[in-house]
Amino acid sequence: MSVTGLLYVPDQVAGESLRGYLRRLAIGNGYPGSRELVQAAGFKFTNAALVNDIDAILNSLGVPASKVHSASPKQSQQLAENFYERTMYEPVCVQCLQEAERLKKVWSHCLVVACPEHQCMLIDRCPQCHEMLKTTRAGIATCDCGFDLRNASPTEATPIQSWSSARMVGDMRSIRFVDEIGNEDDYRHLADLIFHMSIRSDPKIKIKPGSAIRPKTIDDAATLIQPILEILEDLHPRLTTHIKARFAAGNQDAFNLHGRLGSWYRSLEQICKKSGAFPVIWEIFSDAVFDNFDGFMRGQAGLSPSPERRRQYLGVAEAAKLIGVSKPALQEAIERKQIHVRTGCEGINYAVHMISREQCETARQLRASWMTPADACAFLGVPKSVLRHLVNADIVTPDQEWAQTVFKAGPFDKEQLIGLREYLGGAIQARATRRTFRLDQIDARRTVDLKALVRIYRAIFSGDLKPTGRSENEGLAGFLFPADEVMQYLGAAALDEGLTLSQLAQATGWKYHSIAGWTHQNLLESETVILQGRRSRVVTVEGLANFRRKWIPVSEIAAAMGSKGSAVTRHLESKGIVIVGQTHEADGAARGGLIRISDLGRLAGLVGSISRKSNETSRGEHVD
Repeated sequence: MSVTGLLYVPDQVAGESLRGYLRRLAIGNGYPGSRELVQAAGFKFTNAALVNDIDAILNSLGVPASKVHSASPKQSQQLAENFYERTMYEPVCVQCLQEAERLKKVWSHCLVVACPEHQCMLIDRCPQCHEMLKTTRAGIATCDCGFDLRNASPTEATPIQSWSSARMVGDMRSIRFVDEIGNEDDYRHLADLIFHMSIRSDPKIKIKPGSAIRPKTIDDAATLIQPILEILEDLHPRLTTHIKARFAAGNQDAFNLHGRLGSWYRSLEQICKKSGAFPVIWEIFSDAVFDNFDGFMRGQAGLSPSPERRRQYLGVAEAAKLIGVSKPALQEAIERKQIHVRTGCEGINYAVHMISREQCETARQLRASWMTPADACAFLGVPKSVLRHLVNADIVTPDQEWAQTVFKAGPFDKEQLIGLREYLGGAIQARATRRTFRLDQIDARRTVDLKALVRIYRAIFSGDLKPTGRSENEGLAGFLFPADEVMQYLGAAALDEGLTLSQLAQATGWKYHSIAGWTHQNLLESETVILQGRRSRVVTVEGLANFRRKWIPVSEIAAAMGSKGSAVTRHLESKGIVIVGQTHEADGAARGGLIRISDLGRLAGLVGSISRKSNETSRGEHVD
């Protein structure tokens, strides 16, 4: 039936609660309260009636639809509003009542504890009688005990309390000292975020979905949401710490996020991932997962970590790639217990291993200090033969069992190789020498006696044989050593590329004393070696070749002309050709003369005269 005779039918003010509007209708038309008004319209005064039958109630009261604002909200909006609506008590803002005697809709939200406009705490208890302000009381600005609520002294709210109360009801006014964590669309989910995080703020307490009790009073609500508001005040570090604590308190036997974090994670996933709200919170959560979760995830499980963030716990394939080994090699190391893993069974016949990034980085760094033979040669700048000589001389000691551990990439210790480079670099002793060998030239090309090579390499790295400098070659290969000193260590082993003076005389027909004179005057390069305990001179193949490119003995010219050496010498000197390398024997004769190859062109006009006069030469003269 319709109630007739309502003399006072005001418009519902924007932001005014429906209960508050009915209260104003009742007071303005002489009814004791809204309960009596609704009952007069033929309906029971229940929460269900005020939600489901409000349009019929207003129609029965004769209130035009133009007087109210969307009495019946959309179903999804209504469900959300109903979930957080206070049904027993009716808090108010003292300062708002002082401005207008109306009840605001936002005050009925069970998580709203402050007035965003005046930034003071709402009150839901009468300061005089200390009774709760129930929804059934008669007056708007007065308690049933008669106390005028407008005379109460409001308590200042904290900025974060004012901010959360505003954002949960869509109020975007700026609140000082509080940073935003999202946009207006995100804040539609703020109440869900705060509520679900608040009821599970203690990681040790397990809350089943649907079993949480919503706060009934302002004090209950303020106490419930305070831990989460403190997190939101300094979001990044405090939320990170909170998530880390949840991982530590979660079921350590669980190998996935749902099992480890429980309903707290499912709520956050619903709000941030599925609804797409608060991407900054989801990023912080994703970073915390990457840092703290030692379980298994397929891909990134929909996470959105910071661009440079890397997971701290890796599967075997990814860990092997980071360490620089094959997956089977890493699995073998795990079986040997060289790598600690967290194992979770994912099936009947297999298990999933997770390895900390810290272990992987440590293994990678340890492997970087060990080298394969090829890497060692490249690092030292020497051919494989030199590295082999270093090993044979015990200068470098390879680890023969390096392959038994995942922490070594090869048999050669990088620190030991660095020590060799630094040692030779500091051992350079500059001194005059007419011929040098690079270190990489002291190898099997000089000798077939490996023991001789061992001796010389040990001498080099013991300090007995010091380098004179370095060539442009990088690494050990470029260090230079005096050839004569090198040949002393090689001894008889050097003869495979050289001849003693007696052997050279026998092979060429040159006189021994002439050859000795040439070596003494450094016209013919030679090396000093120890043969059968005695110092001897050896002419290398290279030295002989150099000699042949520069000089020709006078004796060979005389033999080719059928003349005597002394006659050829006199005629060459008379024509201005310089004779060098001669030695004087006991009888005063000068033998072993040499002329430069470049002077051969000047001999063409002398051949005839030399041949004629050669018959006049004393028969006592000998060809050298």
